Amino acid sequence: TKNSYKISYYYEGVLSCDIEGKDITVSDMEDEYPKFKQDIKKKTHVKFTKYYQKSYVVSYGFISNNDFLNHGSTSIYEKSRTIKKYYIEGKLEGIVEYIDTYTDKNYKTEHYNDGKLNGETLLYFSPNVIASKINYKNGKKDGVSVEYWKNCSDREHKENVIYTISNYTNGILHGEYMMYNKEGIIMEYIIYYMGLAIKKWNRQQSEKQADILQMISNFEHTITTFR
Repeated sequence: TKNSYKISYYYEGVLSCDIEGKDITVSDMEDEYPKFKQDIKKKTHVKFTKYYQKSYVVSYGFISNNDFLNHGSTSIYEKSRTIKKYYIEGKLEGIVEYIDTYTDKNYKTEHYNDGKLNGETLLYFSPNVIASKINYKNGKKDGVSVEYWKNCSDREHKENVIYTISNYTNGILHGEYMMYNKEGIIMEYIIYYMGLAIKKWNRQQSEKQADILQMISNFEHTITTFR
């Protein structure tokens, strides 16, 4: 089919995809995907809708080198969720939202730059109730990550009680790690150096709070010595 505005493809008698755009030239379908005939010097902007058994994906982009390249918004529609993404020339950019179909609220958000996770990723137990905060840099955990107890809040501040606090550098545990019980009391304290636990304190093994305070005060000296 040539110079069509909309093309619908069927695979084994079932609608597989719709392609909408001007001056589209395609060949026969191979498997479940069409092959495009396109001058590699041109970019033909299209809307591409792919249907699956229990979901469908609506993507905007262009035909380049005989293939579809995401450029613009992409929405994935499933029974229980919708995922919204944005691409620039095939690479994820900006916020990715995971939306619960029944509440119409985000249960997860991610931030991308140049196709890699960058910034804060939030996961929710339920609308407005955060389960975790994880920071990324160039696709790897970097900085502080926090996990929270489920169904457990600080009555005074009306916030979920922290379960763990971790520190990462380039995807590796590096620095302080702390684990708390539901009352907000620290139960475990570990110092990591490039993924290796070099100091550890556990409340079940020692009830002396002075132990952990001494570890914190000696942290910088410990790292310097380890180097």
